[in-house]
Amino acid sequence: MVLLDETVVVDLMAGNEDAVAALEDIDWRDAAVSELTVAQIREGLPESKQTEFDAIVERLEVLPYDFPTGRTAVDEHKRLHGEDIPIDAVDAMIAGTAIEADEPVLTRKPSVFEPTEADVRTY
Repeated sequence: MVLLDETVVVDLMAGNEDAVAALEDIDWRDAAVSELTVAQIREGLPESKQTEFDAIVERLEVLPYDFPTGRTAVDEHKRLHGEDIPIDAVDAMIAGTAIEADEPVLTRKPSVFEPTEADVRTY
């Protein structure tokens, strides 16, 4: 399995060939998305794109943001800030989700996740 971050889902919706190829390499059935990513994208999504987005999400496993994941995310956030490495709170939460699931995160922006303990893949 691989955890898709926001950039991948947005690129898929835009028909980005690199994102589509990356997902074909891993197979849709082996892809997951965090509840946070779903909320993050849905919040800014125009009404006209809701159905398309829902169709993509329904094909993926949706990973929960539970207490162990939150604890891991906070630990990552604190560790990185202690090392003067900035990371957005939501990105730390996505990294925490990948770490807890023991799965890599697939992103167009690997530099966001590379300082974390998450395994990072890109396209």
